[in-house]
Amino acid sequence: EFNSITIPSTIVKIDHILSEYCKVKEINVSEDNPKYYTNNGCLIDKETGELVWAYAANTIPCDDTIHKIGSHAFYGRKDIEHIVIPDNIAEVASYAFSHCSNLKTVTFSNANCIIGDGCFYNCTSLSMVKLPELLSEIRRNTFAECKALETLDIPNLVKTVDRYALG
Repeated sequence: EFNSITIPSTIVKIDHILSEYCKVKEINVSEDNPKYYTNNGCLIDKETGELVWAYAANTIPCDDTIHKIGSHAFYGRKDIEHIVIPDNIAEVASYAFSHCSNLKTVTFSNANCIIGDGCFYNCTSLSMVKLPELLSEIRRNTFAECKALETLDIPNLVKTVDRYALG
């Protein structure tokens, strides 16, 4: 476990970081860094508006510059029980919340949010999800291995439920 990580101005690419394996209390980004900044325990890509890594956050910042929760951004976080995806988020990428074993409830505020493959894969305590009203597809592995999920209200506009999306 790291107390802190400092990201210099020269770093312009960070692939997804599996937070289950890399724990850190604080990230400091150089003010001269053209690509990244931090907000409320989250590392954010300035150019794309992607929340890259929620290293110390239990909530998603309602920062109007954030539009996407990146692949594996909350992966393996055991300290999250409830999450609200705010209006400013248009997409939650593949496996963003996978393996969050204590995650119990998820609410999408944005009616038009896209949910990536395996987004909640193996969230074994997940029991309630309020899906976006305008969702059109439930992708592969989205709720696979979510053993506590007993009821799922699928919005009327969903046309496709991919293989292995549920169960």
